[in-house]
Amino acid sequence: MSYYLRGEIYNEEKDYKKAIEFYNLAINTDSTISEFYINKGDSYLQLNQPKNSISAYEQALKVSDVDSSKTYSKLALALQQQKLFKEAIDLHNRAIKLNPDDYELYIGRARTKIAFKLYDSAINDLDKAIGINSEEPSSYYYCGLIFGENLNDFEQAIIE
Repeated sequence: MSYYLRGEIYNEEKDYKKAIEFYNLAINTDSTISEFYINKGDSYLQLNQPKNSISAYEQALKVSDVDSSKTYSKLALALQQQKLFKEAIDLHNRAIKLNPDDYELYIGRARTKIAFKLYDSAINDLDKAIGINSEEPSSYYYCGLIFGENLNDFEQAIIE
């Protein structure tokens, strides 16, 4: 576990390459903990290496302790970086099917839809997220972003 904690420290310091080194050491010590693979994938995303992050997330999905819905959502972000829209949305859908009460999953799918200019559909996801957790500010932020910056509806952006 100390390798993992060192990886976390380097991750916090934004030294992602060093973090990956320590996540690899943690994995070599105990390959049954999905968090090692997931954080390794997150570090690769920060380095803009989506192919490596995809590989790490796919390894995480093979570990029995994994939260599949969160991992599918992270994998979708990596696919989004590669502009693989359909595949990213499919993974977001899979994540939501596993955990339909997790507002963060709807926000994640909305962010992917925003990236691909599917604003109406993104707003529907954000409305679902707000219905689950009306206290989460990022849902309102993304609604405002859609209306203000993308649809030039500044009056609606203020309401959101």
